[in-house]
Amino acid sequence: MEVWFNPACSKCRTARDELDRAGVGYTLRRYLDDPPTEDELRAALAALGLQPWDVTRMSEPLARELGLPDAPRATSDDADAWIRVLAGHPRLLQRPIVLADDGRAWVARDGGTLTEVVAAARGTGEMDPRDPDTLYAAGPVAAEPPADDRPERSPLRDSGGTGPGPDDLDQLL
Repeated sequence: MEVWFNPACSKCRTARDELDRAGVGYTLRRYLDDPPTEDELRAALAALGLQPWDVTRMSEPLARELGLPDAPRATSDDADAWIRVLAGHPRLLQRPIVLADDGRAWVARDGGTLTEVVAAARGTGEMDPRDPDTLYAAGPVAAEPPADDRPERSPLRDSGGTGPGPDDLDQLL
């Protein structure tokens, strides 16, 4: 599995940390230092099932400077032109892009997508992110939740319900 990674991007760092936590093997590709070629971009887009404008960071000032918000998007020649721009300016790419060895790919910007990536890496299909037995089954198990170290008389102690209720507000203040 390869992750197109920008260390300055919080979503990239989150993806890396989640893959580490789940014990998933991957290679980080610092795509700003080692930009994808046009052919690699075409392959990634095919795996993603997206067009180049779908993975372009339109909010970047450079995108506006290059006129991308108004650039044509109708033909394969248009797509080729966008791919050339992305290959020449990789910072315009959405990130992180994760490419699996089996040909699947994701723009892994949210927790649900990262859960899919972990599932794919393990070959386990669907995973319930709330179930640590499936989420971390093949990798290192996350540390046990911390012991409840709140004092017995703490108004924050959950007594089996849903936690402190509105009647507990006076105790909390």
